[in-house]
Amino acid sequence: MKILYVEDDAQLQKAIGRFLRNFFKTTDITIVDNANDAMFLLSTHAYALVVSDYDLAEGTNGGQVLEWLRANDPAMLDRFVFLSANDAVKELHPNVLSKPCTTEEMRETFHAFL
Repeated sequence: MKILYVEDDAQLQKAIGRFLRNFFKTTDITIVDNANDAMFLLSTHAYALVVSDYDLAEGTNGGQVLEWLRANDPAMLDRFVFLSANDAVKELHPNVLSKPCTTEEMRETFHAFL
């Protein structure tokens, strides 16, 4: 399974990246820290799942990634998950994990993508 994880916090990149690798039993995870890089990768690679924070580096946000998917790859909207401390994302998309979250909450959310 090929996963794109968009997160600007280096500690979370490591921790959540490790969880995703173990949970999905894959090493094919690309991690970027901003929406511009994520949108470029989405335009050039196929991913089975996109997990994104909302507040990102370089003045970008996960909403931009979500809007790019709506415009360019709407089939991926069902395979997009916000993992964010920003409660506003709940109004943007139904697949949301609020930070901080437990390992069990992550398992429950990501189980749908197995």
